[in-house]
Amino acid sequence: MKWRKKGFWPIDSGYKFIIALILGIIPFFLDHQLSFVLLAIYLLISTFLYGARLKDMFKSMAAYLIIILFPYLFGLGMAAIVSAFSATDFGMVYGSFEDVTLRLIQLFLLWYATSLFFFSTGTEEIVGVFDFMLTPLKKLGVPVEDFLKVIMCVVNELKQLGPSVKKSFASSMKGFSENETWRAKIAQISDVLVAFIVDSFQRLDEVEQYVNEVDAKALFTYRAMLSKSEIVLFISFIGLIYIIATLEQAILI
Repeated sequence: MKWRKKGFWPIDSGYKFIIALILGIIPFFLDHQLSFVLLAIYLLISTFLYGARLKDMFKSMAAYLIIILFPYLFGLGMAAIVSAFSATDFGMVYGSFEDVTLRLIQLFLLWYATSLFFFSTGTEEIVGVFDFMLTPLKKLGVPVEDFLKVIMCVVNELKQLGPSVKKSFASSMKGFSENETWRAKIAQISDVLVAFIVDSFQRLDEVEQYVNEVDAKALFTYRAMLSKSEIVLFISFIGLIYIIATLEQAILI
Protein backbone atom coordinates (compact mmCIF):
# COMPACT_ATOMS: atom_id res chain seq x y z
CA MET A 1 0.00 0.00 0.00
CA LYS A 2 1.34 3.41 -0.93
CA TRP A 3 1.47 5.57 2.17
CA ARG A 4 1.46 8.94 0.49
CA LYS A 5 -1.37 11.19 -0.50
CA LYS A 6 -1.19 12.29 -4.09
CA GLY A 7 -0.27 15.96 -4.10
CA PHE A 8 2.19 18.34 -5.60
CA TRP A 9 4.82 17.26 -3.07
CA PRO A 10 4.21 13.76 -1.61
CA ILE A 11 5.70 13.40 1.88
CA ASP A 12 5.95 10.44 4.23
CA SER A 13 3.02 10.71 6.67
CA GLY A 14 5.09 10.01 9.80
CA TYR A 15 7.58 12.80 9.12
CA LYS A 16 4.72 15.10 8.18
CA PHE A 17 3.00 14.37 11.49
CA ILE A 18 6.12 15.14 13.56
CA ILE A 19 6.79 18.40 11.73
CA ALA A 20 3.13 19.45 11.97
CA LEU A 21 3.25 18.83 15.71
CA ILE A 22 6.41 20.90 16.12
CA LEU A 23 5.03 23.70 13.94
CA GLY A 24 1.93 23.78 16.15
CA ILE A 25 3.98 24.06 19.36
CA ILE A 26 6.54 26.62 18.13
CA PRO A 27 4.15 29.65 18.24
CA PHE A 28 3.92 29.41 22.03
CA PHE A 29 7.66 30.16 22.28
CA LEU A 30 7.79 33.09 19.85
CA ASP A 31 7.94 36.81 20.63
CA HIS A 32 9.11 38.47 17.41
CA GLN A 33 6.28 39.48 15.05
CA LEU A 34 8.32 38.54 11.98
CA SER A 35 8.67 35.01 13.37
CA PHE A 36 4.89 34.61 13.29
CA VAL A 37 4.80 35.97 9.73
CA LEU A 38 7.49 33.52 8.55
CA LEU A 39 5.74 30.60 10.24
CA ALA A 40 2.40 31.56 8.66
CA ILE A 41 4.01 31.81 5.20
CA TYR A 42 5.67 28.40 5.67
CA LEU A 43 2.31 26.84 6.60
CA LEU A 44 0.58 28.49 3.65
CA ILE A 45 3.19 27.20 1.20
CA SER A 46 2.96 23.75 2.79
CA THR A 47 -0.81 23.80 2.21
CA PHE A 48 -0.30 23.93 -1.54
CA LEU A 49 2.68 21.58 -1.62
CA TYR A 50 0.96 18.90 0.46
CA GLY A 51 -2.11 18.97 -1.77
CA ALA A 52 -4.56 19.99 0.97
CA ARG A 53 -7.81 21.40 -0.45
CA LEU A 54 -8.44 25.05 0.40
CA LYS A 55 -12.12 24.20 0.87
CA ASP A 56 -11.26 21.85 3.72
CA MET A 57 -8.85 24.35 5.27
CA PHE A 58 -11.53 27.07 5.17
CA LYS A 59 -13.91 24.69 6.92
CA SER A 60 -11.26 24.13 9.56
CA MET A 61 -10.83 27.87 10.02
CA ALA A 62 -14.61 28.25 10.35
CA ALA A 63 -14.53 25.59 13.07
CA TYR A 64 -11.77 27.57 14.80
CA LEU A 65 -13.98 30.66 14.77
CA ILE A 66 -16.85 28.75 16.37
CA ILE A 67 -14.91 26.69 18.91
CA ILE A 68 -12.10 29.07 19.90
CA LEU A 69 -12.60 32.64 18.72
CA PHE A 70 -16.26 33.19 19.60
CA PRO A 71 -15.87 31.94 23.21
CA TYR A 72 -12.78 34.16 23.58
CA LEU A 73 -14.71 37.17 22.29
CA PHE A 74 -17.60 36.34 24.61
CA GLY A 75 -15.22 36.21 27.57
CA LEU A 76 -13.67 39.47 26.41
CA GLY A 77 -17.08 41.16 26.34
CA MET A 78 -17.99 39.80 29.78
CA ALA A 79 -14.67 41.03 31.16
CA ALA A 80 -15.32 44.49 29.71
CA ILE A 81 -18.76 44.57 31.37
CA VAL A 82 -17.36 43.41 34.72
CA SER A 83 -14.56 45.97 34.63
CA ALA A 84 -17.02 48.74 33.70
CA PHE A 85 -19.49 48.01 36.52
CA SER A 86 -16.88 47.25 39.17
CA ALA A 87 -14.58 50.13 38.19
CA THR A 88 -11.77 47.58 37.91
CA ASP A 89 -8.94 47.80 35.44
CA PHE A 90 -9.76 45.63 32.41
CA GLY A 91 -6.28 44.14 32.41
CA MET A 92 -6.81 42.78 35.93
CA VAL A 93 -9.96 40.94 34.81
CA TYR A 94 -8.95 39.49 31.45
CA GLY A 95 -5.42 40.58 30.71
CA SER A 96 -4.25 43.03 28.07
CA PHE A 97 -5.56 43.07 24.50
CA GLU A 98 -2.03 42.26 23.32
CA ASP A 99 -1.94 39.09 25.43
CA VAL A 100 -5.38 37.99 24.21
CA THR A 101 -4.48 38.63 20.56
CA LEU A 102 -1.19 36.77 20.94
CA ARG A 103 -2.89 33.76 22.47
CA LEU A 104 -5.51 33.67 19.70
CA ILE A 105 -2.77 33.76 17.05
CA GLN A 106 -0.86 30.99 18.80
CA LEU A 107 -3.96 28.80 19.04
CA PHE A 108 -4.82 29.49 15.39
CA LEU A 109 -1.37 28.42 14.18
CA LEU A 110 -1.59 25.26 16.31
CA TRP A 111 -5.05 24.55 14.88
CA TYR A 112 -3.93 25.20 11.31
CA ALA A 113 -0.76 23.07 11.54
CA THR A 114 -2.63 20.04 12.87
CA SER A 115 -5.51 20.54 10.42
CA LEU A 116 -3.01 20.67 7.56
CA PHE A 117 -1.75 17.22 8.51
CA PHE A 118 -5.22 15.70 8.77
CA PHE A 119 -6.54 17.26 5.55
CA SER A 120 -3.49 16.31 3.48
CA THR A 121 -3.27 12.71 4.71
CA GLY A 122 -5.51 9.73 4.06
CA THR A 123 -7.43 8.13 6.92
CA GLU A 124 -5.54 4.84 6.63
CA GLU A 125 -2.24 6.72 6.76
CA ILE A 126 -3.28 8.73 9.82
CA VAL A 127 -4.33 5.60 11.72
CA GLY A 128 -1.15 3.80 10.62
CA VAL A 129 1.01 6.67 11.91
CA PHE A 130 -0.82 6.73 15.24
CA ASP A 131 -0.40 2.97 15.55
CA PHE A 132 3.34 3.38 14.98
CA MET A 133 3.71 6.35 17.34
CA LEU A 134 1.84 4.54 20.12
CA THR A 135 4.11 1.48 19.99
CA PRO A 136 5.42 2.13 23.54
CA LEU A 137 1.87 1.85 24.88
CA LYS A 138 1.36 -1.41 22.98
CA LYS A 139 4.48 -2.82 24.65
CA LEU A 140 2.93 -1.93 28.01
CA GLY A 141 -0.13 -4.02 27.16
CA VAL A 142 -2.50 -1.25 26.05
CA PRO A 143 -4.72 -2.61 23.21
CA VAL A 144 -3.96 0.31 20.89
CA GLU A 145 -4.15 -1.78 17.73
CA ASP A 146 -7.57 -3.18 18.63
CA PHE A 147 -8.91 0.30 19.33
CA LEU A 148 -7.59 1.68 16.04
CA LYS A 149 -8.95 -1.35 14.19
CA VAL A 150 -12.44 -0.60 15.51
CA ILE A 151 -12.09 3.01 14.36
CA MET A 152 -11.07 1.97 10.85
CA CYS A 153 -13.90 -0.56 10.60
CA VAL A 154 -16.45 2.07 11.64
CA VAL A 155 -14.97 4.56 9.15
CA ASN A 156 -15.20 1.99 6.34
CA GLU A 157 -18.82 1.25 7.23
CA LEU A 158 -19.68 4.94 7.25
CA LYS A 159 -18.09 5.31 3.83
CA GLN A 160 -20.41 2.58 2.55
CA LEU A 161 -23.47 4.20 4.13
CA GLY A 162 -22.55 7.70 2.93
CA PRO A 163 -23.78 7.44 -0.69
CA SER A 164 -27.13 5.96 0.33
CA VAL A 165 -27.71 8.69 2.94
CA LYS A 166 -26.74 11.37 0.43
CA LYS A 167 -29.14 9.87 -2.11
CA SER A 168 -31.95 9.82 0.47
CA PHE A 169 -31.37 13.47 1.36
CA ALA A 170 -31.26 14.41 -2.32
CA SER A 171 -34.57 12.68 -3.01
CA SER A 172 -36.10 14.36 0.05
CA MET A 173 -34.93 17.78 -1.12
CA LYS A 174 -36.45 17.17 -4.57
CA GLY A 175 -39.73 16.30 -2.91
CA PHE A 176 -39.92 19.66 -1.18
CA SER A 177 -42.59 21.98 -2.44
CA GLU A 178 -42.32 25.76 -2.29
CA ASN A 179 -45.70 25.90 -0.58
CA GLU A 180 -44.66 23.35 2.03
CA THR A 181 -44.16 24.60 5.56
CA TRP A 182 -40.81 24.35 7.31
CA ARG A 183 -42.37 21.94 9.78
CA ALA A 184 -43.21 19.53 6.96
CA LYS A 185 -39.71 19.86 5.48
CA ILE A 186 -38.09 19.18 8.86
CA ALA A 187 -40.36 16.15 9.29
CA GLN A 188 -39.15 14.69 5.97
CA ILE A 189 -35.51 15.24 6.91
CA SER A 190 -36.17 13.68 10.31
CA ASP A 191 -37.58 10.58 8.62
CA VAL A 192 -34.36 10.21 6.63
CA LEU A 193 -32.23 10.60 9.77
CA VAL A 194 -34.34 8.11 11.72
CA ALA A 195 -34.04 5.60 8.88
CA PHE A 196 -30.28 6.10 8.85
CA ILE A 197 -30.01 5.58 12.62
CA VAL A 198 -32.18 2.45 12.53
CA ASP A 199 -30.14 1.04 9.66
CA SER A 200 -26.93 1.78 11.59
CA PHE A 201 -28.17 -0.18 14.62
CA GLN A 202 -29.15 -3.07 12.38
CA ARG A 203 -25.62 -3.16 10.98
CA LEU A 204 -23.96 -3.34 14.42
CA ASP A 205 -23.70 -7.11 14.24
CA GLU A 206 -22.10 -6.87 10.81
CA VAL A 207 -19.59 -4.31 12.06
CA GLU A 208 -18.76 -6.49 15.08
CA GLN A 209 -18.20 -9.49 12.82
CA TYR A 210 -16.09 -7.36 10.51
CA VAL A 211 -13.92 -6.22 13.44
CA ASN A 212 -13.40 -9.77 14.68
CA GLU A 213 -12.51 -11.23 11.29
CA VAL A 214 -10.37 -8.51 9.68
CA ASP A 215 -6.64 -8.25 10.29
CA ALA A 216 -5.36 -4.86 11.45
CA LYS A 217 -2.55 -4.96 8.88
CA ALA A 218 -5.16 -5.20 6.14
CA LEU A 219 -6.65 -1.91 7.36
CA PHE A 220 -3.58 0.13 8.21
CA THR A 221 0.17 -0.12 8.47
CA TYR A 222 3.09 2.25 8.37
CA ARG A 223 6.73 2.01 7.40
CA ALA A 224 8.95 5.09 7.48
CA MET A 225 10.35 6.10 4.11
CA LEU A 226 13.14 8.53 3.31
CA SER A 227 13.44 10.00 -0.17
CA LYS A 228 14.46 13.27 -1.78
CA SER A 229 11.11 14.80 -0.82
CA GLU A 230 11.64 14.12 2.87
CA ILE A 231 15.24 15.40 2.72
CA VAL A 232 14.07 18.66 1.11
CA LEU A 233 11.35 18.91 3.76
CA PHE A 234 13.87 18.54 6.59
CA ILE A 235 16.24 21.09 5.03
CA SER A 236 13.45 23.66 4.63
CA PHE A 237 12.19 22.98 8.15
CA ILE A 238 15.66 23.33 9.68
CA GLY A 239 16.14 26.54 7.68
CA LEU A 240 12.89 27.93 9.09
CA ILE A 241 13.88 27.02 12.65
CA TYR A 242 17.30 28.63 12.18
CA ILE A 243 15.84 31.91 10.88
CA ILE A 244 13.22 32.05 13.63
CA ALA A 245 15.84 31.28 16.31
CA THR A 246 18.04 34.06 14.94
CA LEU A 247 15.17 36.56 15.09
CA GLU A 248 14.22 35.53 18.61
CA GLN A 249 17.84 35.75 19.74
CA ALA A 250 18.05 39.28 18.36
CA ILE A 251 15.31 40.34 20.77
CA LEU A 252 17.29 39.10 23.77
CA ILE A 253 20.46 40.94 22.78
